[in-house]
Amino acid sequence: MKITTFHSFEEIKPFWIEFEKEAELYAFQTYDWLSHWYKSIGVFLDEKPCFVKIENDMGKPLILLPLGIRKRLGVSCLSWLGGELADYNAPILCRNVSKYISYDQIRDLWKQIINRLSPIDAVYFDKQPEQVGDQTNPFIYLNCNDFPQSSYSINLEGDWKTFYQNIKKNIRTDSQRQRRRLAKLGVLKFIIGKDEDDIRLITNKMIEQKSRRYKETGSYNPFNKQIYQHFYHSIGKECSDSGLVHVSALLLNDTIIATHWGLVYKGRFYYLLPTYAGEEWKRYSAGRILLEHLFEWCFEKKINVFDFSVGDEPYKKDWCNKTMKLYEYRESLTVKGKNYLYLPALKNWVLLHPPVHSFIKKNLSFFRGFLAKS
Repeated sequence: MKITTFHSFEEIKPFWIEFEKEAELYAFQTYDWLSHWYKSIGVFLDEKPCFVKIENDMGKPLILLPLGIRKRLGVSCLSWLGGELADYNAPILCRNVSKYISYDQIRDLWKQIINRLSPIDAVYFDKQPEQVGDQTNPFIYLNCNDFPQSSYSINLEGDWKTFYQNIKKNIRTDSQRQRRRLAKLGVLKFIIGKDEDDIRLITNKMIEQKSRRYKETGSYNPFNKQIYQHFYHSIGKECSDSGLVHVSALLLNDTIIATHWGLVYKGRFYYLLPTYAGEEWKRYSAGRILLEHLFEWCFEKKINVFDFSVGDEPYKKDWCNKTMKLYEYRESLTVKGKNYLYLPALKNWVLLHPPVHSFIKKNLSFFRGFLAKS
């Protein structure tokens, strides 16, 4: 096997763009997503990109690893690029990669990669999906632990009407009732952002509504930092024409009562940032009505998978028929790296103990930031 490393987006771009066309990957590992993340956020975090290309002895590209090295609490830590905003952190794989490289070889290759990237203190890979496309993610065969959350999705088959009839009757009945209530107040309309003005308007409203919800639940709000707002605006503006970014809204007359900001890539719809208006609009289930419109749109566009992504929110089980495990990998290379890795381990312990998690969210803003960012 041949291992080549690159340290800038410009160096790797031609290969990456071409490899994407036939490779299996998630939207969070596309060149567009990660290059925008880096320009908007990575540079401010002083993240050092490190791309690893693995080829066989015939020159066939097998794997591309979009990695980064960042100083955290004085510790040099290797992780997947874009990790905090990516719901899945994974390698980019050629199709049928297991034909060319065994999972035992992955462990040997990993040792070689670490030697090339040193000096570093620690490795922390979180939210690693069990599968990439139709194949097993080879990186879960490192000495991984279970990540404390799972991913939920549904394979879309048949047509929207048949699919909807199989949803629980009480959900359908309530949605119909809420639609009738809203119809008495005005004209209900579902829109998809097409031009720059619409995308900016819906993204602004998403940030406003999401920020309100973070405050209500006592959760860490990344939108308090301008770099995060800039990321969603810039990638929405530049990638809407390619179809990667998908923004939508539910309006009553001219009032936006729910929004969604997500992605569409290789037949997969990513349901990422749903929001709804507060105050008097909370009791109309506007978010669920918008979700139903998105499902219908996906059926019309022949989307194969509707992905609710990471998180164990109960409502997802009403819609989904597939659960995917996620994994994390921790490796310490120095004493201070070992000490640093107690932090993500503690974070995951807290997530697995809801009473402790709830106490921290309600009482300590410092820990709210820690749980979101570490």
